[in-house]
Amino acid sequence: MANYSKTTNFGTKDTLPTGDSQKIIRGTEFDTEFDNLVTAISTKLDSPASSANVNFLQSGATAVSRTVQSKLRDVVSVKDFGAVGDGVADDTAAIQAAIDYVYGIGGGTVVGALNCKTTTTLKMGKNVIFSGGSIVCSATNAPIIQVDKDSLNFFWQIKDMTLAYAAQQTGASAAAIQISTTGKVAYEFLIENILVDKATYAIYLPNLTSCRAFLGRFVNINANKCSGAAFTIYGDLSGGANTTLSFIDCWSVQTVGSEIAGSSLCDIRNTQNVYINNLAGDHLQGATLAKFVSCSAVIDAMALESCDQSASSGLLNTYNFSGGNYVVGTLTTTDNNINISGSASASMVRVDSSAQVNIGLLENKNTNVTDTSSDNYYTISIDGTGFVRNEQWKSTGSTPAISTNEFAANVRKRVERLNGIDYTRFEGSKLVIYGTAAPTTGTYAVGDQLINTAPVAGGNVGWVCTTAGTPGTWKTFGAISA
Repeated sequence: MANYSKTTNFGTKDTLPTGDSQKIIRGTEFDTEFDNLVTAISTKLDSPASSANVNFLQSGATAVSRTVQSKLRDVVSVKDFGAVGDGVADDTAAIQAAIDYVYGIGGGTVVGALNCKTTTTLKMGKNVIFSGGSIVCSATNAPIIQVDKDSLNFFWQIKDMTLAYAAQQTGASAAAIQISTTGKVAYEFLIENILVDKATYAIYLPNLTSCRAFLGRFVNINANKCSGAAFTIYGDLSGGANTTLSFIDCWSVQTVGSEIAGSSLCDIRNTQNVYINNLAGDHLQGATLAKFVSCSAVIDAMALESCDQSASSGLLNTYNFSGGNYVVGTLTTTDNNINISGSASASMVRVDSSAQVNIGLLENKNTNVTDTSSDNYYTISIDGTGFVRNEQWKSTGSTPAISTNEFAANVRKRVERLNGIDYTRFEGSKLVIYGTAAPTTGTYAVGDQLINTAPVAGGNVGWVCTTAGTPGTWKTFGAISA
């Protein structure tokens, strides 16, 4: 051992004749050599490179030996770079240094620590996995984590951690995770098992030039006390669309008794191939609780529970589909409170801007509607350009009772099917609707038909539009024998 020198020459003692008193190893000599050896070993192990002097061998017939130092460097901890994790010391520089190191060597895992404090935004990049621990950010109106190191940020993950603000945020830039920014594209990424607290958004993709995301997965994210739409996905609304984003088992919730006005579940726009399975909200307060704009989406299940919406003008929407195509398994509302007055109206499902929506089960449970407005609460409302199909509609325990055909008369022709009953279909370019009398509202073209759903002997099969207009001129056809 390079840093150990013997005080006693034991080899020389071996050459002395038997009976020579110097041949005997005295206790003091043994103690001195033992102490020197221990000191040398301790000094060696206490050095920064000591782990390079100890070998490690994994089990397995073909495993090869390497140093403990090499083994320990497989994973980088923020504490390796000085993070304290006491909730007082500023750990921003240490965490960023750990991320930068892993990013610089081409990728790997950064392990977080509990109770870290940050004061500015942490920057992530490609091939970095940031996992574990908890962060409380004292910054205002700034992301906790932003992914922006490269123009193309791919194969990154953020998972298994808590991301919180020290104070409630309401600013437009206060996102727990902002997944891209101006001129940057995020793809092939995963955000999983995240608890968010006091942000404006849990997940945020802003409307910035050439800012997009695709092939991303959001799994098991609990957004607590977000002041805006917890899951807000825009991207460059004037440029190319986002594609292939999945939301699985994600939730936004407000604290009972201190709900934030304007809070909502999601605002997802300009995204093709959205997949949603179990996206839910609880005690939210926004005018629109779940909004989709210009998307194509498959939605297995969404639910909104114990939400409060109130307005004296304008529209309140539980679910809003605006432009695009949507195939929905189940939409549910439970124990929601709707209060409309003045000129306000409210809808469980609002469809506009030529959106096409196909809903399997539409379920309204225990909705309490207070309506002193000049309008109404509708199961479905449409702006006159979209279409809706629904196979099953259920309403239980609501006050007042909500009718299964509760939609505005002037958009009746836009509801193709409700609760398994056909209201509208197309034959070629001609509209076919169903009812008991010729339309008195809405705009129709020549050749559009209304089929009589209450025919009687001596009556007629239906009505046909002979002059286009609002509602145009309608004449009976198909005389029924007396």
